[in-house]
Amino acid sequence: MLDPVSANLGLTATGLAAAFNSAHVQGMDLNGALGQNFFGIGAPVTAAATSNTGSGTAAVSIADVGALAATQYRLSYDGASYTLSRADNGVVVPMTGTGTAGDPFVADGIEIVVGGAPAAGDQFLVDAVSRATTAMGVLIGNPNELAIAVPIRTRSNLANVGNGQISAGQVVDVNAAGLLTTSTITFLDSTTYSINGAGSFAYTPGAGIVVNGSLVRITGTPAAGDEFTIEPNFGGTGDNRNGLILLDGLTRGIFDGGTTSLQAAASRLVTDVGIVTANTQSQAAAQRFLVNQAEASLDSVRGVNLDEEAADLLRYEQHYQAAAQIMAVADTLFDSLLAALAR
Repeated sequence: MLDPVSANLGLTATGLAAAFNSAHVQGMDLNGALGQNFFGIGAPVTAAATSNTGSGTAAVSIADVGALAATQYRLSYDGASYTLSRADNGVVVPMTGTGTAGDPFVADGIEIVVGGAPAAGDQFLVDAVSRATTAMGVLIGNPNELAIAVPIRTRSNLANVGNGQISAGQVVDVNAAGLLTTSTITFLDSTTYSINGAGSFAYTPGAGIVVNGSLVRITGTPAAGDEFTIEPNFGGTGDNRNGLILLDGLTRGIFDGGTTSLQAAASRLVTDVGIVTANTQSQAAAQRFLVNQAEASLDSVRGVNLDEEAADLLRYEQHYQAAAQIMAVADTLFDSLLAALAR
């Protein structure tokens, strides 16, 4: 009962940390710095069997949270190749890759890198999620470090004469070198534009324009000379766009290939635990009734009931008195018989 619950709880914690961290690092805090990881969790682990005779090693990491399964695995070496199987039911899990650092084994959302010189029969326990909650915690202690804002903002030049409008923008590559530098989109005419004075790009209304890791969309019909600016959002005052993205992560599909959200996974975990607990309590109550019944039967055999014993004593006393009366009558008859013969 406990192993599946631990694995499911670890899977939920892993999904929460991955979804929240990936969104948080895309934001900007009140100090004007890009967001950092918000949650820390226990890392995936492997353990070599004590019976191993080789010097093989195995290391596991998470590649795709959406493909993770709530289980542990057994990685076995037969002298020529490795086989991965689920620890809970023994089902063999197909793997791709060769197991090297450059081409790791990939299966169920995890990557495994093997090394050393394993011997035939060696095994490793692979645990990707069960221990996630052991070291889970918040890595940020200052509210000013919450990355609620988006790192970039946009504006239209007040001198623009066309009716073009630019979106608020979003970050698509937080590691882009020029993300926090100002960029200008200038329209050469109503159908082409340049970026920072370079190039001539065809304009399609509503199409995404990627500049230094940020993505914006311009709609309408800009005129020649119209300018739109993408600039850093230092301070992020009045901007909660990334905060909304963080909240959206709770309801967005994360697990089971993107079909199950964090809320659904947590609800499923609580429901499963509740069902198992209720069944266990019902079974315990039934077994307790049988135990009590057995104890009562045993006590009826080996125990002493004072009321029954008192009734038995009265019955035995009456039997004795009746027997004594019979003996008295017999004695009287025998005496009378002897007296008659004596005459």
